[in-house]
Amino acid sequence: MLLRRLLAGLVAGAILISACGCSTSAQPPVQPEDPYSPSQMSFGSTPIPGQGATFQPDVVVIAAGAAAVESVSDDGLTWMLDPNAPGVGDLAPGKVLFVTSRGVGRIVDASRSGADLAVTLAPVTITDVIKDGSFASTSAISLDKAIVYQTPQPFWADPQGASEDGAPRIGPASYRPGVDLPTVPGIGTDAATVAGGFGVTSTCCESGVGAAFSYGAGGIKIEGSIALEMSQPHASFALNIAGGEVTNASFHLLGAAGLKLAVAAGTSPDGFTNINRALPVSAEFTVPVATILGVPLSVTVNQYLNVQTTFSAKTAYISANGEYSFSGDLGFDYSNKTFTPSFVSDPQVKTSILDSAKILSVGVNGIAFDDHVKFTIGLGAYGFKAGVYFTLTATLGLTLGSALATGSIVCRGAQLDLWGDYGVGYDIPKPVTALINFFLKHFNSTPIASSGGIAGPAKNFFDRAVVEPDSKICKK
Repeated sequence: MLLRRLLAGLVAGAILISACGCSTSAQPPVQPEDPYSPSQMSFGSTPIPGQGATFQPDVVVIAAGAAAVESVSDDGLTWMLDPNAPGVGDLAPGKVLFVTSRGVGRIVDASRSGADLAVTLAPVTITDVIKDGSFASTSAISLDKAIVYQTPQPFWADPQGASEDGAPRIGPASYRPGVDLPTVPGIGTDAATVAGGFGVTSTCCESGVGAAFSYGAGGIKIEGSIALEMSQPHASFALNIAGGEVTNASFHLLGAAGLKLAVAAGTSPDGFTNINRALPVSAEFTVPVATILGVPLSVTVNQYLNVQTTFSAKTAYISANGEYSFSGDLGFDYSNKTFTPSFVSDPQVKTSILDSAKILSVGVNGIAFDDHVKFTIGLGAYGFKAGVYFTLTATLGLTLGSALATGSIVCRGAQLDLWGDYGVGYDIPKPVTALINFFLKHFNSTPIASSGGIAGPAKNFFDRAVVEPDSKICKK
């Protein structure tokens, strides 16, 4: 059973409770519990029914909230609840559980496990929970004090899906209700986890969002890092839902100042195996926003990486670093069924990737990695959160040739792209979605889609490719 955690801290951000435009309760307002109390920190903030928001008919709101939660599985999908808590007896497959700001989802299984009720959830979109309600910020929501959540490697953090002995990690045996997390949630700026065989250290959010990663197996060694640098990061948002439909919404992240990245990789003289790994990072950073119309909302930052090598020679080495600066905001506005995205201004080169590139090899070598940083204001936990979101994706491809292959010329190439994805709902990486659906087969559940809700078209707002030297043989 998870232990209740302690912490201290305050959240910044003033919130406007705007007119709901829906039927309201005659009950007097209820003061929300402190989101930084031990139980709220561990399991999320408690919803308050009857405060203005109208929930969908199949939503079961557990008014006891965090007090009704005994523990949560490592994968975040199974919640152990007190069966005697009011409302828990109404839970059944097909309904939507809303027990805390983190415990939200459609029930695929609800069965007794010892003295508790084990409730397994599938992701939902925000309109699966809220039928009517208006939510908005009136001043900046500061991101400089985030609660750090990190877990042992859950099954969805290993898309390769096999342990060292070759046995699958996924399936019903992988969820373990009642297992304590190794790290107590608390205010912090970094979290160390394992994803896809990589060690990953995530950082957030006082000076930006980033990840450092390392790998050493199969004759390949890799070290890399990427960071979205920010100055006094803060966000604003709005979300209006009427009749279960999003009528308008917005999300804006301000304070973005630049991008810094570095990578170094090498092969063993005894042989190697190239890799292509997806790295869903199981650490997240959460800033409680406020309880609006009885709905506790929070800002959550998640990351997802991919790393791929294309070495062709033993005893090869490749490295590079780059730094870019920019200004502006990241986000979108949605009204009249139309998305209007906003992106940072044209990045300026501070350190060229190619100028810093180094190579030691007799063959052609390459490495590519991308980092997806997702900001969400809404409900849920880990990558299964639903609400207004914006995902910044940075992709780097680096290829270095060899003079032995091209005569006296050493060809070098690099490409950096920045993409923006945005919408209202949820968006789960496809490898993670496949693992979750494999897991849900145990409950005979309908497979989930990799995304739900509404989304605007992805936008490539920065694309820079350089090949040196500018010769025909290198361009080939």
